[in-house]
Amino acid sequence: MSRRESEEIGLAELRQRAILDALPAYVSLLDAEGTIVSVNEAWRRFAQDNVLQGAAVGVGENYLAVCDRATGPSSAEAHAVAAGIRAVLGGSLPMFSLEYPCHAPDRSRWFRLTVTPLEQGHGAVNMHVDITNERLTEQALAEREEELQQLVAKEKAAAEQIAESEERFRLLAKATNDAVWDWDLIDDSLWWNEGFTTLFGFVRQDSGATIVSWTTRLHPEDRHAVVSSLRAAISSDVSTWSSEYRFLRQDGAYAYVLNRGHIIRDDGGKGMRMIGGMTDLTDRKRFEERLLEQATLLDKAHDAIMVRSLTHHILYWNQSAERLYGWPAAEAMGHAITDIIHADPLAFAAAHGAMHATGEWRGELEKRTKDGRTLIIEGHWTLVRDDHGRPKSVLVIDTDITARKDLEAQFLRAQRMESLGALAGGIAHDLNNALTPILVTVSALREERGDAALSEDLALIESCALRGSDMVRQLLSFARGSEGRRHKIDMVVLVEELRKIVRDTFPKNIKFHTNATGQPCQVNADATQIHQLLTNLFVNARDAMPHGGNLSVTVRNVVIDEVFAGMHLEAKPGAYVLIRVEDDGEGMPPKVLDRMFEPFFTTKQIGKGTGLGLSTVHSIVHKHDGFVQVASEVGKGTNFTIYLPSANAMKVSNDGATSSSLLPRGNGQLVLVVDDEEAIRSVAQRMLERYGYRVVLASNGAEAVSRYAQYRDEIAVVLTDMSMPVMDGPSTIVALRSLNPKVRIIGSSGLNENGYVMQAGIAGLSDFVPKPYTADVILKALKTILLEPKVEV
Repeated sequence: MSRRESEEIGLAELRQRAILDALPAYVSLLDAEGTIVSVNEAWRRFAQDNVLQGAAVGVGENYLAVCDRATGPSSAEAHAVAAGIRAVLGGSLPMFSLEYPCHAPDRSRWFRLTVTPLEQGHGAVNMHVDITNERLTEQALAEREEELQQLVAKEKAAAEQIAESEERFRLLAKATNDAVWDWDLIDDSLWWNEGFTTLFGFVRQDSGATIVSWTTRLHPEDRHAVVSSLRAAISSDVSTWSSEYRFLRQDGAYAYVLNRGHIIRDDGGKGMRMIGGMTDLTDRKRFEERLLEQATLLDKAHDAIMVRSLTHHILYWNQSAERLYGWPAAEAMGHAITDIIHADPLAFAAAHGAMHATGEWRGELEKRTKDGRTLIIEGHWTLVRDDHGRPKSVLVIDTDITARKDLEAQFLRAQRMESLGALAGGIAHDLNNALTPILVTVSALREERGDAALSEDLALIESCALRGSDMVRQLLSFARGSEGRRHKIDMVVLVEELRKIVRDTFPKNIKFHTNATGQPCQVNADATQIHQLLTNLFVNARDAMPHGGNLSVTVRNVVIDEVFAGMHLEAKPGAYVLIRVEDDGEGMPPKVLDRMFEPFFTTKQIGKGTGLGLSTVHSIVHKHDGFVQVASEVGKGTNFTIYLPSANAMKVSNDGATSSSLLPRGNGQLVLVVDDEEAIRSVAQRMLERYGYRVVLASNGAEAVSRYAQYRDEIAVVLTDMSMPVMDGPSTIVALRSLNPKVRIIGSSGLNENGYVMQAGIAGLSDFVPKPYTADVILKALKTILLEPKVEV
């Protein structure tokens, strides 16, 4: 969703607020738990003298709890209200309505409560309407009935009382806004007051004198139900009848109406007459529909949308806010936003101050999720004012740009490396010019003079100059990459040659392992440069294992598809040769990983390294049109994976690639994808949905367990990363298997593949795929696992 669309949603909410405040009815929005989410101005006034007897009903308070606590003369009505709202929220009632008294010391008043559910169980609209005029009309009608019954024994007095009652009825019928009607059930005559013309546009003389004139104007879809309920009421012993339906206006449009009637019976209980009134509900219905549409629109928005008070307490929280931050609306409502999602109080305070100064604020902030993850958010805050121009709340629209920032960081890192390469090349050139005369002069002085002491000094000078010259050569390798002659190299053969060198020169407590397929793995490259690249990686691995360990090298042909390429900025779809160098040594922390390719950056002791080894590796790979991925974890080792374009691309493509039309497809099975990288979750979701699967996502192990508990009966397979914060892969597998011992799980990692396979195998892993993975690898693994019968335990 674009920023403009997000702003339009915010404006839509402001318009909604204006509509609510303009209504004379007392309106509040309840969430699924019965907590008041929002109220209009009329509600705030109404809360001082309603049936709850002055209870402080406001946003953030649970309306059901207030009703349950009610005492006094109106407590029965309050408890009935609570029961009705629960029935609507629970879905057992399509609507709940109750009329109740709310008398003030100086006058009597009545109200009608109507509770209408929002879409998909997200809450309800709670509306109180003043029906005092209607009740007065009904009272007058009831009084008239009583009077008519008493007049049977006194003919003269009855005539006078009837005349008086008729006059009172006419006056009341004229005063009310409803369409009042009087239907004689004996001769089927029907009378309407002036309200019939006011509400529906019909002239009374043309409205029809029988009940047929009314039934023919009922909406065809409502007619049968309404007429049936009316007949049932007349034929029974009840005294009242009511129904909501659509009624045809004179202009051809349909109005939503509420019709109520009182049945007058003779001494034998036979219906003689009905008197009632029709109330036009069209505006209320349209408002409710508009309110429901706007609430649905806000919940479907991709951005997190929320409203907070000036004291930072949350007043509204849409579904995207739930998805982004992990806090359900029921938990977030009423809490201070600074307590649950803002990671930097000073940054929040600065943004808040800027918004108050100008009326709005745009910028980036770090925020945290319920499970502790940090997100980079692009926020747009708008100060909302009341009718008098006074600030009353803040509309917040948050867009998650964490993944975009990660890609930008990769791009900037690549630019930085390119700039450093150019700088290093210039420095190396100048250093060569400075070192050359030193070395030449040392040789000349050694031949001209035979002084032993001088010879020692010259030897020291020469040794230092040669060491500097060696550093210059490494600088040039980093700066220029592979500028030598390129030809086809079989990486399997080259690794075997280096294996002999490693075996003869490395400590014996370091075990060297190779994994290669039987087919050639050829690249077009400078053999010297590739030899240097691998040597640097081997030496780094050796230094990371001072007490010994395992050094593994894997070489194989791979084909990268769009899914794989989506996980790395420099990757492009195509055929490559993969060279993976993996150790189980000390590993690197994140702050070292971020700078490891910078020239002269080293964690080794002074004199132990120049800081040019890995920068040279990166430069050589880059100049060969390849890319490198690194995974490392302190105490668990490091994995360097090099991808170089294949020199035999056509053959590899035919052997290794799988046509998208031949890839195995799912059949609507639900897959739980667990990964702490948002970009990987997004790519995996798009790929799996494209090939017929449904997907639910989790950003860490703890969230995965929660999602699995929620969708346990639907999830067919879990695809989980093995190295995550909060709860790692093996722990996640154990937790999932405690919920369901038969759960099928595919593990994935770019680090220490063999070690994780061993750990996860013990925990109950069904399969393992190295990261980054291609679509065909995942789809084939899924197909294989889904075809296998579940293990009975």
